[in-house]
Amino acid sequence: MKENSNNNTNETRKKKVLYGIIIGTVALIILTTAIVLGSVIASKLTCSHDNTYEIEILPYKSATCLEEGLTMGKKCNYCGKIFVKQKTIPKTECSATETLPYKAPTCKETGLTEGKKCSVCGKIVVAQKVIPTKACNSSVVLSAKAPTCTKTGLTQGKQCSICGKITTAQQIIQKVACKETTWIVDKEPTKTMDGSRHTECTMCGKIMQKQVIASGSKGLTYVDQKDGTYLVKGSYYFSDPDVVIPRMYNECNVVGIQYYAFMNNKYIESLKTPSTITFIDSQAFYGCENLKTVILAKGLEVLSGYAFKNCTSLESITLPSTLRTIGHEAFFNCTSLTTIEFEGTVEQWSAISLGTGWRGRVPATEVICSNGTVPLN
Repeated sequence: MKENSNNNTNETRKKKVLYGIIIGTVALIILTTAIVLGSVIASKLTCSHDNTYEIEILPYKSATCLEEGLTMGKKCNYCGKIFVKQKTIPKTECSATETLPYKAPTCKETGLTEGKKCSVCGKIVVAQKVIPTKACNSSVVLSAKAPTCTKTGLTQGKQCSICGKITTAQQIIQKVACKETTWIVDKEPTKTMDGSRHTECTMCGKIMQKQVIASGSKGLTYVDQKDGTYLVKGSYYFSDPDVVIPRMYNECNVVGIQYYAFMNNKYIESLKTPSTITFIDSQAFYGCENLKTVILAKGLEVLSGYAFKNCTSLESITLPSTLRTIGHEAFFNCTSLTTIEFEGTVEQWSAISLGTGWRGRVPATEVICSNGTVPLN
């Protein structure tokens, strides 16, 4: 047993010696390497020029996800010689420090889940996902509307209170028929002013028909020309002294006065025509010995021959600017006619076709126009 113990002690001593040798060798190697490196570094941190210089530190630059970084370096601040070259540090991974907010969906717009992006470069790290739109609600009631005789109605409908989408469409209810009244007189006609009448709906008051009640002298007779117009036929016995020709008869225009219409009438003292009259036929007022004043409205174009012949009391007449023709002896023997007025210009009067003897035995010496006078020789 004692012999075995001695052997173990010797083994231990041998191992310790061996470990010491190894450690000494490593230390020697490290020391030698340090000396060598020191001399190398020293040689690297020196320049060949004799100028005074300092070692400039090239700063360290951290790498980010957006750009690369650099290690620290060194160089001569005089000649720029690089002692320690900077090395590139690769870009880092992106960080997700900025939150992209959640957006709730509606019936009008889609929503978004929460996302994340890098606060440095803006790269999306966690993408947001689209959340589909929600179904519309029907909380707004569209009121029903009863129809009338002028407007259609509507059934009740429904509408989304968020986006306004119609969820239940309103249906059109057709109009109902109007109920028409009998004729209602709005204005009674007079000799010089038209009257009017109308019918209307008893339900909505809408005017359904309108008619003119012709003004003018009562008791005149008319001739239907079968073209939607009438002529005044007149009468030898017509006793109204102030004749006013109506502009309409049976809802049609009165466009002329027929030949011999009032020939030799002893009652007429004045005459006035409407703008619808375009012609006065031959001898229409021939021999109306008590006729004193005549006013012919604008619209008259033709005054036929003998129209006012032998109207010995006629004192004044007004002729419209639309007149184009005065026939043969139209005013012959109007021995009291001292005033002839023409509503047009002197130039327009000169363009009128004047029949032979149109003013024979007329005392008037001139025609009074809107811009001057025309002498009657």
